[in-house]
Amino acid sequence: FHHIGPLIWEPSETPPDWLDRLDSERPTVYFSMGSTGLRHYYDLLKEAFGGTRFQVMVTTGGLEAGELPANFFVARMAPGLALTERSDIVICHGGNGTIYQALYHGVPILGMPTFHDQDFNMQRVEDLGLGRTLYPRKATARMLRDCAEGLAADESVRASCRSMMKKVRQADAPAKALSLLESLV
Repeated sequence: FHHIGPLIWEPSETPPDWLDRLDSERPTVYFSMGSTGLRHYYDLLKEAFGGTRFQVMVTTGGLEAGELPANFFVARMAPGLALTERSDIVICHGGNGTIYQALYHGVPILGMPTFHDQDFNMQRVEDLGLGRTLYPRKATARMLRDCAEGLAADESVRASCRSMMKKVRQADAPAKALSLLESLV
């Protein structure tokens, strides 16, 4: 057994056209539930952030999001690292992939887990001061927006995320994995 650090998966997609049109002066949320989200998430997101000062980037993973407000930018799939780089907060299901993408850029995480592994991941995120969990069955739009605003403004969380960003980047898991595999051949 060898610990190599996080492997960050990215789809082989180009960044969406709208990424360069985002206003760097406005707060930006990246929302991704992979392919495990529920329609309820999109309704909650629209109610929480529709028509607000926030820019909301959404990757649907192929799920139907319905009609979204003008301050929402949508792609079926997109390279998460490009989106997290432009984000002030990431709202996700708490899956490893999105968590690692957020941490690579030092972005706080608001997790809404629906499966046990996501819940375990978010418990660790909270333990490390990198974000917060909001359970979808109990969440209201107001709770979602308040929690996102609070996390984005919490300097202790942001500092923890910047510290973890350095660790994630220094790990260079692909190079370590390659080196270990080469040593076996």
